[in-house]
Amino acid sequence: MNYMESIKYLEEEVGFASVPGLSRIQALLKRLDNPEKKLRCIHVAGTNGKGSSVAMLSSVLRESGCKTASYTSPHLHRYNERFVINGQEISDEQFAEEISLMRAHCEAMAAAGEDVPTLFEIVTAAAFHYFAEQQVDIAVMEVGLGGTYDATNVIEAPLLSLIMSISMDHMDYLGNTLSDIAREKCGIIKKNCPVVLYSQEKIVYNMAKEMAQALSAPFYCETENQISVHKQDFDGTIFSVKNHLIDYQEMTLPLSGDYQISNCITVLNACAILQQLGLPLTEETIRRGILHASWNGRMEVVKKHPLVLLDGAHNADGIAKLAQSLPHYVNGKKSHWCLVYWAIKNIRLCCQKFSL
Repeated sequence: MNYMESIKYLEEEVGFASVPGLSRIQALLKRLDNPEKKLRCIHVAGTNGKGSSVAMLSSVLRESGCKTASYTSPHLHRYNERFVINGQEISDEQFAEEISLMRAHCEAMAAAGEDVPTLFEIVTAAAFHYFAEQQVDIAVMEVGLGGTYDATNVIEAPLLSLIMSISMDHMDYLGNTLSDIAREKCGIIKKNCPVVLYSQEKIVYNMAKEMAQALSAPFYCETENQISVHKQDFDGTIFSVKNHLIDYQEMTLPLSGDYQISNCITVLNACAILQQLGLPLTEETIRRGILHASWNGRMEVVKKHPLVLLDGAHNADGIAKLAQSLPHYVNGKKSHWCLVYWAIKNIRLCCQKFSL
């Protein structure tokens, strides 16, 4: 298959169904000689902040001399965005080769009467295989949905489990209470593998800590941060932070939004633990990595005159954090906003005007 044929196979022949469980991807990965077991992985879960944290952490690792892969979902424009090594997306040809290989194995599974993997499971297996073939030093893998039964949760012993902000989302799949959702998200915690948790509601904190303790997983969550914001505009944020793990003065963060400061602090905490594990991170490479991090679709400025922003906030918590951040940037000016809401079975386009 060529690139377009591989996309057609994924979207038209396989389709977009989501089916819980790990048995299908485990069977596919076994046919591929279990590439996920050949990788050192950092596993990232949460409701909001996953993509931004993957971008920041990958940039830090890359600046520290590690050949770093990142796997994220969904993509904004092309599937290639999901497979990145040292900042370079997979080529069309390599993507087509990977999906062609997955298709051959999936057809063999079907012929043998086995359940065929879903689209996300196929793409995730392709990512593991591609990263292993490219012999990356570290793969930073973002959970697609939930945690416990997400296709990425075949990672048996991550270097680190990073759990970002957890809130109400995907209730049809994850449960109707914050406790239920937190339990699913924290399903990526593995025995004896360190966990870094974003500072958040007590119910989430307690759930994560209990699950980590049950698995003898070292647990880190800094709830008392001394933060000073020195500058905050669309050219970047400069802030200082100190807690039990880190002490950074005048850290430059190019990503906009109050919530990105919190995301960055969690990533800095994760970097401190990775340093303890022996990874070659220094304050200089950490600062440089944060400075060079980029993540499209989160308070992204696409035009300055007039100011046009794009933000992919897709749940109540994400929209609330966006609304809390905007006053710092628009300086009380009247603004026009086009909001797109995603419903379970349809998309509703609703244009609203309001002043900030």
